Amino acid sequence: MVLISKKLEEHAKNQPYALAIISEIAMLNYKILNHLVWQSALWLHQNGVQANSRVGLSFNNQMTHMVASLALLRLGAAQISLPAGEPEAVREKIVLRTKISVIVSDFSEENFGLQRLLLALPAMMDSKAPVAYHLCAQDQDMVAQVVIGSGTTAVAKAFSVTYQSMTARIHHRLATLPILPQERYFRVANVDFFSTKQSNLACLVAGGTVVLRESKETSILSICDRLAVDHLALTVVQAQRLLERGRSVDQESPRLPRLKTLSVGTSSVTDEIFYRLQKNLCPYLYIRYGTNEFGGATSTPLTYQNRIPGSVGKPEQGVEIEIVDEQDQPCATGTVGIIRMRGPGMFNGYEDNPGATAKALRNGWYYPGDVGQFDPQGELIFRGRADDLIIFEGVNIYPREIEEVLEQHPAVLEAAVFPLTIKGSQVPAAAVRVSEQVSEQALLEFCKKHINWRAPGWILFMDEFPRNAAGKILKREIREMFHQKLLD
Repeated sequence: MVLISKKLEEHAKNQPYALAIISEIAMLNYKILNHLVWQSALWLHQNGVQANSRVGLSFNNQMTHMVASLALLRLGAAQISLPAGEPEAVREKIVLRTKISVIVSDFSEENFGLQRLLLALPAMMDSKAPVAYHLCAQDQDMVAQVVIGSGTTAVAKAFSVTYQSMTARIHHRLATLPILPQERYFRVANVDFFSTKQSNLACLVAGGTVVLRESKETSILSICDRLAVDHLALTVVQAQRLLERGRSVDQESPRLPRLKTLSVGTSSVTDEIFYRLQKNLCPYLYIRYGTNEFGGATSTPLTYQNRIPGSVGKPEQGVEIEIVDEQDQPCATGTVGIIRMRGPGMFNGYEDNPGATAKALRNGWYYPGDVGQFDPQGELIFRGRADDLIIFEGVNIYPREIEEVLEQHPAVLEAAVFPLTIKGSQVPAAAVRVSEQVSEQALLEFCKKHINWRAPGWILFMDEFPRNAAGKILKREIREMFHQKLLD
């Protein structure tokens, strides 16, 4: 029996009435959750789902999605998220890309020529079928999940995660941020996201309580208050939105005093956001850097003070990180170079994409395509994507350096810097979201004061930035808008 199934059985026996999953509208204790998972696994098996089947999950209800996911893990079937909120054309591409053979869902819709099984928890609750232990997956090398990348490139890549890799990631996750039995963990992002599902599984392994938000109309703060959340995980965009809504309020004490940890990730965190989160939401804040392909790589300490600008912390236990040049030779401390890493649970390649695999995996190292540097204290300073590098008059300019300066201006909420090609040469340009009126000239002069000739040549004002499903800024789309503006 694989780790998550084994732990669910143990918790159902040792703490049957402890809450396993809770939302604003429902709750399941470990005894009931284990029953639902067993009955769902048997029902799926009776409907043709077997070990190694590739199963698409498309749900409106988060709790039902988690039960279905746990049932597939028990069977040894590979699961792939088909987010209900995505356009039908996007889901069809995922079906074809990942070779899904059956869809499990809680609503009727386009089946893409496949069998669609409608899972209803009330029916599973009423089922009295005997537990079928022989159906439990045992092979750690089987694929547990197929993940579609959420990067900012035009073509998403797919990779598989084995049970062995998933187990390693869960152990690593809990070693980095322990969750005690019955502590409540709330990762706001939908469980369709790989990182959310992995974190929720880690919480269940620890005997904690997974907190879900079924409706986006329910505020994050009200969930934290009403459901007594102990650990909160936000994307940078979600953190920014919380701060923007309370921008005019100068709080004397943190808004969420009960929180034991507040974690923020998925993209760069400015110093202003970092310290405002510590002051206004929770002092026990940590920033984590990692990727879907690798898992968590670095994190800042929970009581981090005097943050080094751009720091994403030190390598986590069991993780090795190096900064190398284009010849894969280690760079001196303080020198910006290519980030490479290795550690527990890292992926072993992209499906049907040997070129991307060869670029990302070399000599036992994973290259995420990011650039950074180590400071003398061993903290990793994140400088952005290698593909975003701007070569201006023969000199390397890292967009994050300009973004950090712009975001120091009191009117700027967020900045995105990218290269424009003008008469065959690259020139830095920027897009900004602002909280109050400010002129382009004022921002340009502000940049020149701080970084001189590395200041952007143009600045575009935007109400919102285009983003992918994970909240990452799509700079290529902004660049296209910028080019069109220059042509006009």
